[in-house]
Amino acid sequence: MVTLDVIPPDATEPVHTRALISLDEAGRLARLFKIFANETRLRLLHALVRDEELCVGDLADALSMKPQAVSNQLQRLVNRGILASRRDGTSIYYHIVDPCVPVLLERGLCLTECCPEGPAENGVSENIEKKSEATGDCCTEAKDVCCSESSSAPVQATKSKSRRKKATGKIAQSKRRRS
Repeated sequence: MVTLDVIPPDATEPVHTRALISLDEAGRLARLFKIFANETRLRLLHALVRDEELCVGDLADALSMKPQAVSNQLQRLVNRGILASRRDGTSIYYHIVDPCVPVLLERGLCLTECCPEGPAENGVSENIEKKSEATGDCCTEAKDVCCSESSSAPVQATKSKSRRKKATGKIAQSKRRRS
């Protein structure tokens, strides 16, 4: 796990007020985004945000993947300090330990919903304005829990109303089968 020996003095400042990031900071950020730049890892993280803790078997069922493939991706997230695990008998359960992860996922989903891929006919700002007028700001639920005084508190998932309604997906089905 990569950790900072010294927390920068402006670490809790909003991005727009910070000094321009250095090449070293940009490199660390690029390496972090490489961890997130994987469809499987993003789906695993989203499953863990929704259900807080799941075993490898449940995650494999939810993603329709082999447990070994899921385990390999989980290990990358553990090595980066994003996830932690605990053993219960023969099962290993994973959970998110970094409170910035749900916020980052929520903000990423907000960007993909407000600014879909491809050229925008009326420009990006109009897409965002139309979405905000129709449904409200999609990022309002992603509270600034990241890098705050309460960042050592347990992760609380930030779920929109529409995402809460989708809680009966494959994960819920696999839990019912195992019960």
